[in-house]
Amino acid sequence: MRHMLRWICLIHLLVMGTVLPADDLPGPEAQILPGTEKLSLEEPLDVVMVRGINRYAERELQQAASKRTAPWLAHPADSKQGQADRQAARERLRSLIGQPPLDEISRLSRSEIHSRPLPDAVPGACLARTTISTCQWNAFEGVTGRGLLAVPHELPQSQVPIPLVVVIPDAVETPESWFGLDEQHPTSFSLARDLAERGCVVLSPSIIDRDYTNSGHPRVRWTNVPHREFIYRTSFEMGLHPVGYEVAKILMGIQAVRREFPGQSFKPILIGTGEGGLLTLMATALEPDIAGAVVRGYFQERERIFEEPIYRNLFGQLKEFGDAELTSLIFPRELLIDPCNVQPVAGPEQLADRSNVAAPGKIETPSLESMNREYERAAAYARKAGAENALHQVPVAEIGGHRVVKLSTFQDFITRICPETQWQLFPATNTSVQEISATPEFLKSRMKTDVEELVWYSQRAMNSSQALRKILWKEIPAKTVEQTVERAKPFRELVHESFIGRLPAASLPPRPRSRKVLDAPEFSGFEVVLDVHPGAQPASGAQTIADDPGVVAGGILLLPKDLKPGEKRPVVVFQHGLEGTPMDTITSDPNLRASKVYASASAELARRGFVVYAPQNPYRGHDEFRVIQRKSNPIGRSLFSYIIEQHRVTLDWLASLSCVDPDRIAFYGISYGGKTAVRVPPLLVKETGHAGYCLSICSADFNEWIRKNASSDQPYSYVFTGEYEIYEWNMAHVANYAELTWLMIPRPFMVERGLDDGVGPDDWVEAEYARARRPYLKLGIADQISIAIFDGPHSIHGVEAYAFLQKHLKWNK
Repeated sequence: MRHMLRWICLIHLLVMGTVLPADDLPGPEAQILPGTEKLSLEEPLDVVMVRGINRYAERELQQAASKRTAPWLAHPADSKQGQADRQAARERLRSLIGQPPLDEISRLSRSEIHSRPLPDAVPGACLARTTISTCQWNAFEGVTGRGLLAVPHELPQSQVPIPLVVVIPDAVETPESWFGLDEQHPTSFSLARDLAERGCVVLSPSIIDRDYTNSGHPRVRWTNVPHREFIYRTSFEMGLHPVGYEVAKILMGIQAVRREFPGQSFKPILIGTGEGGLLTLMATALEPDIAGAVVRGYFQERERIFEEPIYRNLFGQLKEFGDAELTSLIFPRELLIDPCNVQPVAGPEQLADRSNVAAPGKIETPSLESMNREYERAAAYARKAGAENALHQVPVAEIGGHRVVKLSTFQDFITRICPETQWQLFPATNTSVQEISATPEFLKSRMKTDVEELVWYSQRAMNSSQALRKILWKEIPAKTVEQTVERAKPFRELVHESFIGRLPAASLPPRPRSRKVLDAPEFSGFEVVLDVHPGAQPASGAQTIADDPGVVAGGILLLPKDLKPGEKRPVVVFQHGLEGTPMDTITSDPNLRASKVYASASAELARRGFVVYAPQNPYRGHDEFRVIQRKSNPIGRSLFSYIIEQHRVTLDWLASLSCVDPDRIAFYGISYGGKTAVRVPPLLVKETGHAGYCLSICSADFNEWIRKNASSDQPYSYVFTGEYEIYEWNMAHVANYAELTWLMIPRPFMVERGLDDGVGPDDWVEAEYARARRPYLKLGIADQISIAIFDGPHSIHGVEAYAFLQKHLKWNK
């Protein structure tokens, strides 16, 4: 009888024009979605989401040290397998620091050092037993190393090795500083001069400083970005880095000195302070020929590297190489850790006459506690390698708050490495330098040249990257769509692993929570939150989403009110842009900027009968979200690592709804949502156990993306803006937007482009689209790809896009 009454009620309601909700369709008065728990959020979803991802990313970063094992120590250093393991690790490190290719360096026919003695009229240019010269040497293609070279007047005539000491300044110092020739950038003592006077050959290279004079372009704008960051910004996209550049300069400088004195035997020893300490540690780990090293004011735990300047950011470094692991590549050679003070950096200088777009980042003298903890890890590796006597720590004397080290400490260290050194032949003298030889004009000119050479090197790499990608992707398209899809699979993995980074698959059931937030005439709106990864568990076991939700996905689901029981409709996932929210894509308030940018697209699509989901992506909160990228890069992840897994969980949940056709879930994103459109749908294909996107629309973002990121002379470039998180490691040599589009084949793909959109010029957009379209044309599926160009700004136009969705989702309401 009860079932009969139910059918009678159903017929009555249908006749009266009222729809009875299906099991997971909410009734008119429902405040949550059926099958979900009640959502309780005291803060906005974006705040909770960004906080949760931040805490998850930081936990993962902190745990990285316990996962590093230095596997190259499994075999003795002098064994064949041990040598092979260490060499393989060094090649991974060389790639990680963005050093120019070794074959490029070896192609150079000349790497001699060209020196010019400082004028004798300059006091201090010629010391009692040493001549100091300005010098330069070929480093790599189009780039020259520069600095000072000090050579004793009389070198030993025998083949007895003598120390070739490379003194590497901090980024606030100059080579002249360490010779006592630069009163503008003084150091605690003139180490280079003192060692030279005692019989060492001393090379001190110029490294890129933290000034900003040359950071910008006269046709675009000048910025407050430090020189090191400016080079980082122009290089990172090509898998190049200021650390790799300068390590190459140092290594080639050593070779150049050897060629200058072919009859002399040298033992290279590196001594670096601050930024120079970083370079010393990296170069010594990479080059077995370096006999020993002193790392000053740098060595410590690196798990808070995201607080340091961005030009120290190395993608994937802490998956394998903390400071202790780098040290393990040096054994059995000797390493001395000096905990000296370095000049602190509070952050980028804020300037009235320049664009203040530099990334935040500070430098402090490493704490003794952090240094000692990392030293103990390094000492454990030394014991494992049978090199207990290779690692040393300088005893610290505190004088006036400064950590003071005596010259004799360095002299004793060098004597251990070069016992043949006859210090008594070159006794210390009372010679003093009373005047400086380096004028401010000379130092500024040298730095300008150093910066320009490295920027131009990166620009040449940018210009050649398309040709290299063409070789990489030469087998796409294949002869048939099926073959092309099959050949695309390893490229999909390459993209995910190389510059996006893979987050572990969701470790929690989604546990959907919801609450009603909209009740429009044509649709209802429910805010939804889904679990992806857990947050930290307090000791009490209690946890609320506001405390530490872990990684969550969320957004607003719009359900048309004319949905019928059992009906399955297509879904459009509409993604907001930078600093946006789901509600921005729904509102039609003409007083809000959001309504002008998004044109109420989510609401318009719902009115057209689509089920619409507007996700919250985590790029909101300025530095609060940008630091997620900083915390994630060191372990080989990026902001999109989280976004991909959020969308994977979201897709699976959407596909489970009875009103959704899981084969017709489309993506439409604008601006940063357009970035999502070329990164997420290409990687999320329908597979066993998971839903996928059936098409993608990229609005107000599609571009010649590599040039957009790395160009040093174009106003469209991110080099000149505050989006310091935008760079993706070595993307230029893996995939531009065209190649990412190929991963959509044979699924439909569309570009929406406003003529007045400042995201890039027409020729960049249209040229990259032409490359994206080519495989579609070759495969005979040209109707699957389209571009809509309209006369308008950086906004949703919608006209052609809505028609594209209706066509390919087979929905013509």
